Amino acid sequence: MFDRWLDDLPNLKCLCRNGVHGPLRSCDPPITVPAWSVMMSSKSPGGLGVYGFRNRADHSYDRYLIANSLAIKEDRLWDILSRSGKRSIVIGVPGTYPPRSLNGLLIGDFLTPDTSCDYTHPPELKDEIARVVGEYVLDVRDFRSGNKNKILADIYEMTRKRFQ
Repeated sequence: MFDRWLDDLPNLKCLCRNGVHGPLRSCDPPITVPAWSVMMSSKSPGGLGVYGFRNRADHSYDRYLIANSLAIKEDRLWDILSRSGKRSIVIGVPGTYPPRSLNGLLIGDFLTPDTSCDYTHPPELKDEIARVVGEYVLDVRDFRSGNKNKILADIYEMTRKRFQ
């Protein structure tokens, strides 16, 4: 997929030419929150203790918790970089709400309840985002509806606000 865009993406082209790249397999289960956390931590879902959006809260089958950042106990790439004095900008990566401290900026993921809560690190970043783009779009609403044109328009709007 990347090969057809390399001439338009010089930084990616440089990484591909001077580094290592190839197809990757997802983890089992290949579900958003564990997959992104596996990729960013190099730990398995078993090592992370996160297998899906909902995980058992204890050893029973009675209580479940949403797999948010509090469920991820292992360091992810930006945590390691922070300890090395490097800055990171993390935008909407699954498993990042509520935001944890890092050397850099973090905007929580689509599991953020709404923009009235603290969804950024540092917390004052939320106010700057509101000044620049107005209401920040955390996720596309009704993405399972049949209105594909509306979904696509909402995705473009969300992306525009994220990178304005």
